[in-house]
Amino acid sequence: MFFKSERIGAGRRNFFGVNKNQPKRERAKSGDGRRAAPGSSLLRMEGLEDRALLSAVPPVVNSFDESNVPFVEESSYSVPALSIPDISSAVTESSTFVVTTLDDVVDANDGVLSLREALADAQDGDSITFSAPGTIVLSGTRLEITRSITIDAASVWNVENNSPGVTIDANCQSTAFNVSGNDVEIKGLAVVNGYSPEGCGGGIYAEGVFLTITNCSISSNYAYYGGGIYAREGSLTITNSSISYNSSDYDGGGICAYHVAATLEGGSISNNSAIHEGGGIYAREGSLTTKNCSISYNYAFYGGGGICAREGSLTITNGNITDKSSDYGGRINSGQGNRKI
Repeated sequence: MFFKSERIGAGRRNFFGVNKNQPKRERAKSGDGRRAAPGSSLLRMEGLEDRALLSAVPPVVNSFDESNVPFVEESSYSVPALSIPDISSAVTESSTFVVTTLDDVVDANDGVLSLREALADAQDGDSITFSAPGTIVLSGTRLEITRSITIDAASVWNVENNSPGVTIDANCQSTAFNVSGNDVEIKGLAVVNGYSPEGCGGGIYAEGVFLTITNCSISSNYAYYGGGIYAREGSLTITNSSISYNSSDYDGGGICAYHVAATLEGGSISNNSAIHEGGGIYAREGSLTTKNCSISYNYAFYGGGGICAREGSLTITNGNITDKSSDYGGRINSGQGNRKI
């Protein structure tokens, strides 16, 4: 850009209107005789010689073409409704099934509910109770527990004898209960006469289950392993229950537990027998904890009349162990395991 200087009087005035030949004091006055304010200057934008340079700058053009925007009438526009998924079907409430007959039957039209029918209908989280005490004699096949449920006979407890009011009698034809539900609790039942001469668990067979047994009696059952109870994997918690007069042809007359975290608190383990090891309790490759338990008059021919714990941990707190013992191994045999008494 070029600036034009204009001759004024005896000197030349530059682009900013300043006569270089004027004294500095006189330069403080503007052309019309007014003094400029301090810190400011009166500029004359005169004589831009090359105005063509300014005209050569292209103007700013708005490239947005409004004709391409579709017009939507107000009456045709609507806000879409917010879609909220219905989750009511995903929320389930637990139910209670009340057994109203002591017969081991399955008949949808008889107007009553048997224990076998209740077990088939129950879903995870449901409970099964009983309308009256008595004995349910099984018809030759075991009862299947395939859901995470609670079987609760506490409401018909025999107060006079301080014993369970409902008895499940397998009639020496099968195991009484086969448990495969993830989390199962059995309260206030008596389980008798379970029979599994070539298998496991005469009274109760449980595999991969968190099984809790409370205020129950497991007696007079027979199996090759675990006459009263056989548990494999998972956990077994028995509270204030009686495990008695059960027998096995090999290990675990009362209880046989493999790879299980077993805990017994209160109650008694008595008069059970095993041909091999663990007349009262046989535990292998897991943990066994007993607290305030009475373990008495159990027998095993080879080892651990009361308890045989192998390749796992054994913790006994309080309680007492007074057994018929065994020909080999005494009342407690904890070979290849940790023992704390």
